[in-house]
Amino acid sequence: MYNFKDENDLKRIVLTASKVLAGIGHPITANLLAKAQPSIQQTGYENWNNGIYLYTMYLTVNVDTYIGVKSDLSNHNILILDTIKEICAPIDDEVISAIKVVPSIADDDHTYASPSVIANEEPTFWKPGYFKLFLSHLATYKEKTSALKNALEGYGISSFVAHEDIEPTKEWQDEIEQGLFTMDALCAILMEGFNLSNWTDQEIGVAIGRNILVIPIRKGMNPYGFIGKYQGFQAENRTVADVALGIFQILSSNVKTANTILLKLSELFLLSNNITDATKRVRALRKITSIPIERVEMIQQRVKDNNTLKSPKVLLEVNELLKGYGLREVKRADFDKVTISPDDDLPF
Repeated sequence: MYNFKDENDLKRIVLTASKVLAGIGHPITANLLAKAQPSIQQTGYENWNNGIYLYTMYLTVNVDTYIGVKSDLSNHNILILDTIKEICAPIDDEVISAIKVVPSIADDDHTYASPSVIANEEPTFWKPGYFKLFLSHLATYKEKTSALKNALEGYGISSFVAHEDIEPTKEWQDEIEQGLFTMDALCAILMEGFNLSNWTDQEIGVAIGRNILVIPIRKGMNPYGFIGKYQGFQAENRTVADVALGIFQILSSNVKTANTILLKLSELFLLSNNITDATKRVRALRKITSIPIERVEMIQQRVKDNNTLKSPKVLLEVNELLKGYGLREVKRADFDKVTISPDDDLPF
């Protein structure tokens, strides 16, 4: 049994989580954990099941490491928290309920961030909180690719349409590079002439070098070379909506991307500020064949925190999701219950 207050046990928990995340295809988050110095602080108490103490785990990393992960910090926090909760599940009366990655205090050496460090920020063309998918295609297929980009947004996927011009300007090449080095996966629309482009093979090469999932979309051409081993999708005689769904199903079932897209889509759903988006996102969640029960229970609990989600249309979809996992449905009345602050139940 782990003791959260024991420094060695805390390090063992973090090391175990790092190994798990590396094994399921999250090397960046795993590396972040491996470099972190963990500490813990009690931040709450719930008077339920004989009392549960809530803790926040702080992961202190050096400034350079912090800068490198800051653009996607919320996703790293969610991945780490879910993994540590699984590791610590046998502990009944103590729960790590939050993760915070923080930078260590820099030495007073009067140095400042260089322009290259500043340039490390995530590009603005990605929609915040969305899964990041790079769409590699021929410039002549720009219109259909843009339509695919719009269709993918309903699944919590932000797409970068690579080629607006046959010969990109220097500025556009810089944008392409930023997209390639911050993407979560790459989708290659294979059609006649794709392998003759000056750009598309290089884009696939970056994805393979980064060990990023490549999804070949067969549009008159079969996967070739290094991408011949990847799962593809036959797009001939399919609609844009069909192709978008096919991409989502591959992303949500592949070990390299399944956890990331599930986390991002579920968070987007829980933070939805309009009924249309909320409905699309929960319907997308229902299309995922297998969601860890802890994630579904988290949705069941947190859905009540957002009044947008008490729409009958949204709740119908939510309860269909919960029913598939044998969980109690959420009622509109649940949104009106007053939650007692944890401080009210703390021993005086």
